[in-house]
Amino acid sequence: MSLAGAGAVGLNQLIEQRISSNWTSLGDVENLADLRGLISELMWTEVGSALERVRDADGVFGTGLAEAIRCNLMIALPHRDTPTLLVYDEVANSIEVTFEAPFFSLGSGGFQADPFLAFVKRIFWDDAAPKTIAAGLFCVLWTLDHVSRVNAGLGVGGRPNVAVLRRNDSTWTAERLNDDYLFEQMQAIPVVEDRLRSFRDRLEP
Repeated sequence: MSLAGAGAVGLNQLIEQRISSNWTSLGDVENLADLRGLISELMWTEVGSALERVRDADGVFGTGLAEAIRCNLMIALPHRDTPTLLVYDEVANSIEVTFEAPFFSLGSGGFQADPFLAFVKRIFWDDAAPKTIAAGLFCVLWTLDHVSRVNAGLGVGGRPNVAVLRRNDSTWTAERLNDDYLFEQMQAIPVVEDRLRSFRDRLEP
């Protein structure tokens, strides 16, 4: 299992701890809908408590505190030996990301990442899913690079932190990709951009 969150860091950490501590029992759930519901209940335990604290604090600090505890969660896990990606919003509702719609973004840069992901998907994979992890990884890294350069003020940037769900024999692991490997993959970004830039010669007199 691999988790990624956006929004309130402390609340995301509490949610991750609660899910991780219950993971053994969650792994035995056969039906994916039931699993999504159980994770939602665990998430809401922390979110609901945070909202109660906000309601109590509103009288002292004023309104608007609820925005400060908003968080979203993305969970990659093997369910019945099938790689599965679930996304939870700030009120613990979930969707499953599928191969029909294989990309999803979280956080403040989402409004810039989503259209760029759609563009890369349409150009490279003809509205299908990438066929390899390497292809999907390039799409992710290019998008992160684009958003961090276009609007660093959003808090997007720094060293990419990427995890991949892999199966070795019958065992699934969430593997964090090392920095050297990510740097090597990112060398393809300026190559692709230079090739696109070369088309400018056909547009200019």
